[in-house]
Amino acid sequence: MPILILNEQKKSGQPLFFSLFRRERFIYMDKERTIRYVSVCGSTNDEIKSLVRASAAPVWDVLCAGSQTGGRGRRGKRFFSPPGGIYFTAAFPLAGDETNAPFLTLLAGLAVCRTLETACGARFSVKWPNDIYTGGKKLCGILTELVSGPAGNTAAVGVGLNAFLPEEEIPSDLRGVMTSLSAEGLPVPEKEAFIRAAVSLLDTFVYEEGALCGGSAPFAREINRRSYLYGRRIAVRGAGVFTGPAGEITPDGALTVHTDEGDVQVKSGEVVCLP
Repeated sequence: MPILILNEQKKSGQPLFFSLFRRERFIYMDKERTIRYVSVCGSTNDEIKSLVRASAAPVWDVLCAGSQTGGRGRRGKRFFSPPGGIYFTAAFPLAGDETNAPFLTLLAGLAVCRTLETACGARFSVKWPNDIYTGGKKLCGILTELVSGPAGNTAAVGVGLNAFLPEEEIPSDLRGVMTSLSAEGLPVPEKEAFIRAAVSLLDTFVYEEGALCGGSAPFAREINRRSYLYGRRIAVRGAGVFTGPAGEITPDGALTVHTDEGDVQVKSGEVVCLP
């Protein structure tokens, strides 16, 4: 699709991406999604959330940044997002009848995996609760945040993919933990095509196949086939600390841990792989 080049001055009080950006539109069902591009911003999630809070109509926008100065992951952790990555946030308006909204992060991971596998011809893993792994290292992080606006609730789904990032440019405290497509010798997909494909696939999961409204079981099975943690000995810190081999991810997004005291299903927490 054609990319429009807009030269519009930033207006007071509006989010960053109303200044100078490239814009591309694509249609999902009867909804028009607009992909906006900026060279740098603080956080694509924060920008989308600001737009939702200011809009009287449902927001379907996608914002992509060349880099982020304030990128973050779960629990406010810093997300290293230098130039060369693919960083974007898509808005997903919610109808209010979603019985399994927390599953959205894992669904986004599945959509990213499928899209990468098509583009790169390699296999990728979903690491519960919100990462994509390859070669035993983190390739991509996903952050889902719920925001309320005049039109109702919206999920802001942020994706940070390490694309072009030479190994020597990875910070010393992250080496051995994170990687990039280029560092793994994998092809890097064209940015616009990757975003369109991943967002369209997630749209299908959510709005056509009802994955958040009781239809998550087949998706959970597919995520389990890609699970990075399955069978590994782990420690999960959630409502308590649970140690043991990782089991399956349930249809409501919980991770099963086979502890000495029995199986425990953890819905949220920090996980560490043990020797």
